[in-house]
Amino acid sequence: IARLEHPHIVPLHDYWRDPEGAYLTMRWLRSNLRESMRQESWKLTEIARLLDQLASALALAHREGIVHRDIHPRNILLDEDRNAYLADFGIARNVFLRRSIALAEETQASPEYWSPEQIRGELVSSRTDIYSLGCMIYELISGEPIFADATTPDEYAHKHLTAPLPMVSVGKRNIPAAVDEVLQTATAKEPANRYPGALRFSAAFRAAIPAV
Repeated sequence: IARLEHPHIVPLHDYWRDPEGAYLTMRWLRSNLRESMRQESWKLTEIARLLDQLASALALAHREGIVHRDIHPRNILLDEDRNAYLADFGIARNVFLRRSIALAEETQASPEYWSPEQIRGELVSSRTDIYSLGCMIYELISGEPIFADATTPDEYAHKHLTAPLPMVSVGKRNIPAAVDEVLQTATAKEPANRYPGALRFSAAFRAAIPAV
């Protein structure tokens, strides 16, 4: 975490160990994206700004070989101006040091945002985070999780492996079909079919929404 110095990653001020445990001292932010989503809706332009910020943070982490593996709204902290800060690298993996991940280790992650390769116990990569980020952006736009009818980790796993992403533009006149195309690419079942980097995802999303 100390390596990941970026304006949109929660900064680490200090860390230490003692006989009772290990401690991190980090910036305190009062709110997170989950709380904000419960209180109010987000406009497409606001979502694009949030995605730009998170994509730039992930781009740095990915250049360092770090895959977050647990992107979800509670791990996105917000300041009073709705600037986003990526937090909780607790189950992150350095892909330069370790190349394979067992499915049993993935149980800590949030099943609503699991990627198919995590479920299958395959290699994780930067595109793993892009899948989870795509699920979260879908939820921001639609107001409900990607697979709202799933209730258990097993049901979520089955959906992530077999079910296509619902079309968010259906029934929402203000959502262009191009947004669906972007989200479908970000959440493709096969990692090779997703955007090659987080910045490509954010640029495609911004290009898909109406200019203001």
